[in-house]
Amino acid sequence: MAAGQIAPALEMTRKTQALERPCPHCSAQLRIDGGDGHMPTVKCRGCGRKWTGEVAA
Repeated sequence: MAAGQIAPALEMTRKTQALERPCPHCSAQLRIDGGDGHMPTVKCRGCGRKWTGEVAA
């Protein structure tokens, strides 16, 4: 039980949440994954496009 409380407190657990804004390409639902110390990622459930906080070189 303690491990289940420590991981979220230390932000070691990746979480997924639906966004209110639809995909700009296909209008499907967008979901954001983050909270585990890595860059958040937004992914479309319709067309599969993915956005991250990283800048493409």
